[in-house]
Amino acid sequence: MANKLVYGQYRITNVGKEEYLGVSRIRPDIYPPPPAPVVVLRRGVLPPEFTIVPVDVGANAYIILVEQRVIRDQDGRVFAFENEPAEVWLIRYNDAQNAYTIERRAEVFPELYTGWTAPSPDETADPDQIFLSRFPEPSPFQLFRFERVGLE
Repeated sequence: MANKLVYGQYRITNVGKEEYLGVSRIRPDIYPPPPAPVVVLRRGVLPPEFTIVPVDVGANAYIILVEQRVIRDQDGRVFAFENEPAEVWLIRYNDAQNAYTIERRAEVFPELYTGWTAPSPDETADPDQIFLSRFPEPSPFQLFRFERVGLE
């Protein structure tokens, strides 16, 4: 049970970027609101608290929410949605890196993980948004740290 996440509020940091994750604050004034991209925040921006909800701790399966919105994949990018069904993510601890990967359930190639990835400095398409990519072994841009908050 060591290094398993429990229900609660967390700040999430990407290891490669050494920055917190959050959601884009640019939201048009329409209803229902469009999904908000999950992004790597700029240094100094106060990060939101992500809620981690265990679905099956033994299988490392969790639902992730931010600001009461569920985190889901859309077209290979990670977004926060209102009024959508939750997606279950596998959050696995990597002993060697003292960090976690956040992955989709493997459907076709179980030896290749499809997980959250922060853009590397070479990325130009969207330098801040978290996207999904396949990897046999995680790079620092595919590793995340969870900092528990709200405990007194």
